[in-house]
Amino acid sequence: MLTSFSVANWRSFKEMTHLTLLAPKDRRHGTRVPKVGKSGLSVLPAAAIFGGNAAGKSNFFMALYFAKELVGLGSIHEVDIDVDPFLLDAKTEKRPSAFVFGLAIGEDTYEYSFKVTHRKVQEEKLVKTSAKPKIVLFDRKGADISFDESVPEEEPLKSIVKSTMAHQLLLTNTVLKGEDIFRHIYDWFEDSLQCVPSGIRCSSFGQFMGPANKQNMKRMNAALAQMGVGLDGIEGEVLPIDEIPGMMGLEKTLMDELPDGGSSRLRLPSDRISAMASRRGNKITIEDLVACHKNAGGRKVVFQLWQESDGARRAIDLLPVFLWNTAPGASRTYVIDDLGKNLDTPVARKLLALFLSNCTNDSRSQLLFTTRDVMLMDCSLLGADEMWVMEKCDGGGSRLLSVQACEAPAHGCAKDGPPRSRMGVPDSLLDMVFGKEAGGLGR
Repeated sequence: MLTSFSVANWRSFKEMTHLTLLAPKDRRHGTRVPKVGKSGLSVLPAAAIFGGNAAGKSNFFMALYFAKELVGLGSIHEVDIDVDPFLLDAKTEKRPSAFVFGLAIGEDTYEYSFKVTHRKVQEEKLVKTSAKPKIVLFDRKGADISFDESVPEEEPLKSIVKSTMAHQLLLTNTVLKGEDIFRHIYDWFEDSLQCVPSGIRCSSFGQFMGPANKQNMKRMNAALAQMGVGLDGIEGEVLPIDEIPGMMGLEKTLMDELPDGGSSRLRLPSDRISAMASRRGNKITIEDLVACHKNAGGRKVVFQLWQESDGARRAIDLLPVFLWNTAPGASRTYVIDDLGKNLDTPVARKLLALFLSNCTNDSRSQLLFTTRDVMLMDCSLLGADEMWVMEKCDGGGSRLLSVQACEAPAHGCAKDGPPRSRMGVPDSLLDMVFGKEAGGLGR
């Protein structure tokens, strides 16, 4: 699980900007806060970042996405690192961008950080923070890399250090070279951290569709019928592979790439076909996803997905994220940019409530999202410690503010006691979150 994230000198973030997902001991909704690690650390299952256009919400999302890609794929060729420093100050353009992750994995907690420029990794460090005292597992400064004595510096690891290029993360190279000593950290970025950009189809869709996932299809349609997007469900219509334009050799490719029983959403030349591929044994099935409605007489009527509204298609794309993340044993951290895009507020609230209602002290799923919809910043859904505000400050930079710093004792989002400073959080947002009487906070 993600316990914290900080970034500096990245796009609109000039100064170090912090997001924490550690819950205070006296928080509301305590029964849905996971207890992780040997010490029972309380980690929040959700974080909402509200802000207007150009406030920096998507830049914050892209910082997480960039880090995931750099760790997972690495910069394995002699090419520049695709980093975007803060450009509104001449001094920062050539300085490194910094990324710091707090992670809870299994029974332990870690801090993994790195600083990179276009040309090289300047610093990289992995600290086991659950150890007493903390253990710096490795510390890299330029070409110099040191390890703690608990890390066996055997010949394979020494060879990996020598082969790590200046523009490549050591964490990535150890896994690429077959060394598993830090694989659990790598796997969190590669598998557990899932980023869903605004307007992009999510990668979990295949887990819920296709003939190999009939139970998941039923679960998907049951939830979809309750979302209020004007359709009764979706289903698949089988397409002959040889009749799909531009798909010569598709069957062999899918046999090589899909595991038995697996499904995947296909990107086809025609935007009027929303296809799923499924494999069972040596057979590949391609289905066109269609939307189901009922006419006045109760008869089923099928629409192509391109005929549906933007909101309905957005709900179809996002719903698997929420269903996947509420399944027993799920342990992914999903980050969604602009959750409310093309969705009515009631639909977005139902998706959020679906996730939160399945969170317990034993769950390990997380949902982070950005939004322009102030109605999602609601303390009947989220705790004040799960709500954040992004805004532009002087000089063109962005800053992230915690709503928890503005808790209003009279409105149920805080314990009894004196209100804290607003710290720049807009009064209009406080009125929405806490109610009108919260206007007395410092005014």
